[in-house]
Amino acid sequence: MSLIKGMHHAALRCCGKAEMDAVITFYCNVLGMKRLRSWGEATEAGAMLDTGSGVIELFANAEPGRKPG
Repeated sequence: MSLIKGMHHAALRCCGKAEMDAVITFYCNVLGMKRLRSWGEATEAGAMLDTGSGVIELFANAEPGRKPG
């Protein structure tokens, strides 16, 4: 029996706005999630996606040197 019954939200950090936009496209167009809101530009950009039972929060400000993936 799992002790985890749900999750409010998870945060993912992307290497810049272009990678974040690609992640949003995949999650929305392929997995069917809906964008709840977006804000900011360049490395200050962020977005929230509805998973149906929680939220994925995306940020475009991953630290320098992180390998894209």
